Amino acid sequence: MSLQDSPSLPERRIVLVGKIGSGKSSLGNTLFGEELFNSDTSPSSRTAVCKSATKKVMNTQLTLINTPGLLDTKKSEKDLKYEMIRSIIECSPGAHAFLIVFKVEKFTKHEEEVITRIIYYFSEEMLKYSVIVFTHGDQLPERTTIQDFVDQNQKLKDLVRKCDDRCHVFDPKYWKNNNPEEKYRSNSYQLKELLYTVENLVISNNGGIYTNKMLQEVEQMIQKHEEEIRESGSYLIVLVGKTGSGKSSLGNTLFGEKWFDPDHTSGSGTDACKSATMEVLDTQLTLVDTPGLFDIRMSEEELKSEIIRSIVECSPGAHAFLIVLKVETYSELEEMVVTRIFQYFSEEVLKYSVIIFTHGDQLPEGTTIQDFVDQNQKLKNLVRKCDDRCHVFDSRYWKNNNPEEKYRSNSYQLKELLYTVENLVISNNGDQTKERKIVLVGKTGSGKSSLGNTLFGEEVFDPDHTSRSGTTVCKSATKKVMNTQLTLIDTPGLFDTDKSEEDLKSEMISSIIECSPGPHAFLIVLKVERYSPLEEEVINRIIQYFSEEVLKYSVIIFTHGEQLPEGTTIQQFVVKNQKLEDLVTKCDDRCHVFDSRYWKNNNPEETYRSNSYQLKELLYTVENLVISNNGGIYTNKMLQEVEQMIQKHEESTTNILHILQIFFQTPKSPHTFC
Repeated sequence: MSLQDSPSLPERRIVLVGKIGSGKSSLGNTLFGEELFNSDTSPSSRTAVCKSATKKVMNTQLTLINTPGLLDTKKSEKDLKYEMIRSIIECSPGAHAFLIVFKVEKFTKHEEEVITRIIYYFSEEMLKYSVIVFTHGDQLPERTTIQDFVDQNQKLKDLVRKCDDRCHVFDPKYWKNNNPEEKYRSNSYQLKELLYTVENLVISNNGGIYTNKMLQEVEQMIQKHEEEIRESGSYLIVLVGKTGSGKSSLGNTLFGEKWFDPDHTSGSGTDACKSATMEVLDTQLTLVDTPGLFDIRMSEEELKSEIIRSIVECSPGAHAFLIVLKVETYSELEEMVVTRIFQYFSEEVLKYSVIIFTHGDQLPEGTTIQDFVDQNQKLKNLVRKCDDRCHVFDSRYWKNNNPEEKYRSNSYQLKELLYTVENLVISNNGDQTKERKIVLVGKTGSGKSSLGNTLFGEEVFDPDHTSRSGTTVCKSATKKVMNTQLTLIDTPGLFDTDKSEEDLKSEMISSIIECSPGPHAFLIVLKVERYSPLEEEVINRIIQYFSEEVLKYSVIIFTHGEQLPEGTTIQQFVVKNQKLEDLVTKCDDRCHVFDSRYWKNNNPEETYRSNSYQLKELLYTVENLVISNNGGIYTNKMLQEVEQMIQKHEESTTNILHILQIFFQTPKSPHTFC
């Protein structure tokens, strides 16, 4: 009787998924005990299409479906998605389990992106059917289990937990099948454990499988989402680079006509942000040209201001950044340019970036831009951080159509670039809006909730105009405001008589957890009124909860702006009180004023006394704050340190009280303390 005809043999269909080079094919061969998948070492994925094989393994009819490596630059998003769908069709009526394959190595943003992509293809539901399998087990230190390794990284630990702690480790190269010295470091032991895990998984899912129907639902969602992105048919792209890199000329090349003014002198041709929109290859393309970095004619402050303005005024936000470099030696100056871009936008910008090289005529004949990049390790690392997105143009010498060499043609490169941007937008789920998480703190009655409603332009929070706090627990809401995905977390008022100190502290900690991994800014809310000892105590309490470090992330916001005398700015109000001025100075002079009741959104008579003007200025301030903190956020880690300090302080206080209590309750002789 053939394997397929055996009635008593349980059948298990398993899909292998993971990034390129994770060792999926080698793992498949290890599980089967023979070479059934091509696992040659290569910089590109050895599995170009789904491949399946079936074999009897430990009394189980095992079918493995090997999928192409994720983040493979030689495979389009469309082709990869098709292969992922085919992996489920290949094991019809569905998969019993997925093996998500990683190496025993550092769990980086690349690995996180792999998980994001897997969930995008199969939905979060697939984690119910997943086992995390590590390859390169020889990298595990002696006597260390894979669980010990997982516990060293919180994000990896969270992932494994979502898979109900299902994880195993193999080593196709160095581990023997049977290792009498250390059973754990043996592929045969791990295989037996893995099959046992899969059986338990099947039982926990009531014998269920990840079906074509589930996949069809996910596929319909993906299709709808991608159609929405494509139907919009418009992309907003920001050009950044050093002075003389050729940004303006590149913009003109992409548009096919002169829109921007390149300056072929030593200065930057662009001294202020300029934007233009044009239809290019059936795509509505908006390009924003920014001043050149390291332009000697502009101060650092002026340059930073213009770069920020390019983003604040990009409606509804940038889909992509083109980081423009010349085809020339990648020197320390180029590295400084990239560092400066990180300072302005944070390293997160690389998720939305494409490296564009100009002066393509400098490429040797027959050399691609990828070949050029590979010659410099630092440049190669930069391009890799952009998921290997790079293209090359030549505004001067290359023809639009070069029949002799298609690659060295601007029209060919333009088509490829638009294809890259489309894939980039899809991989970022169409997101083009920056996200800012902000916590509102202040005393009871300072107007936090009303301020939140003013910023959102609608009633989202419940202000209480009585003597009590309108906010008894942390409340958060998210809305798109002036090209920014704004999340506000409203906290209970400090010195609320209805709330115990313990409850209040708990809610303050919740405010940070609510906006995990942490807020970009705190708005410390005060009224336009006399700065009394009570206001000072509010600030002391905020610092007690969050440490003085919080002021690095804070903006002082005044409510009841109608109390400002006519013609007086909030800065003029602040300098009248030395302690208030000192506080604002500690926040790098960040302060704004709103009036939720009397000010109109637009006041043609006095722009300053208008909430819409103040809102625009506030968002601008927050962008500057994020940049000055190098894109950083106030994190849970910072809060944990503060929490430990508070706890230590409270324990110390409790011990002192306990000692005093004993002292006053116990009879004492002249020679004893207690």
